[in-house]
Amino acid sequence: MSWDCCSVNFFIGFRFYSSTSSSDPFKSLVTINGIVSNAVAVYKTPVSEKRAINRDLCDKAGIYTWVNKVNGKAYVGSSVNLSKRITHYFSPGYLSNNASHVIAKAIRKYGLINFELVI
Repeated sequence: MSWDCCSVNFFIGFRFYSSTSSSDPFKSLVTINGIVSNAVAVYKTPVSEKRAINRDLCDKAGIYTWVNKVNGKAYVGSSVNLSKRITHYFSPGYLSNNASHVIAKAIRKYGLINFELVI
């Protein structure tokens, strides 16, 4: 079986919603580095949407992607507790204690304001 990196589609099995779209679930389709995905949620400004992120992701497991708005690079991670994991990225202490992590370096370099969060 061969995988074409540019035609990967994924779906996470709970309802569609987006903090930036209307009630149409297909509005949450996003393109990340040429890959179209069915996003469950897209937070264009995670710093200002922190409360919504915590509320929406409470007690949910899944896959998340931090997309750098400056250079287009993406970091993909997963967690059994998305709310807890994402909250870590807002903590300067967590970022400095995990200084060797690629995403921690990028967030410290570019600032969280230059990232989008895709669930």
